[in-house]
Amino acid sequence: MARKPLSYSVMALIACMILPGCGSAQEKAASKRIALFNELADRIAKIKTSADLTAAKPDLEAIGTKIKDLEAEVKQLPKPTADEQSAMDTKYKSDDDKAASRLQSELGRLTADVGPMAAVEVFTDLKLDPTDFAK
Repeated sequence: MARKPLSYSVMALIACMILPGCGSAQEKAASKRIALFNELADRIAKIKTSADLTAAKPDLEAIGTKIKDLEAEVKQLPKPTADEQSAMDTKYKSDDDKAASRLQSELGRLTADVGPMAAVEVFTDLKLDPTDFAK
């Protein structure tokens, strides 16, 4: 059985977790958030039918758990200074915007292909409030 290649964002995340000097804990969390949004978009991209949506439920729940775990981890971190936050915003804005846009695009496609309630079902399976993604 052939192995699936890791996405670049997942490889970058793993490298930053292993290699020293990859930034602060807040930066690692920002990278992880982007990777999770990309992972979610990748999974949603595979959903083409209602049956696919039902089959995706365990994967969506697992991704939702990872997102909640990250949120809890971030709450435990010290608040970055204004300068640190500004630097992170600059460093991660492009990747964050791309991941959020891709996720939004996949949710729109899902709604068009599977039905108007499909995106709601995804967030139900994630066990997350869709407004959490606007933060």
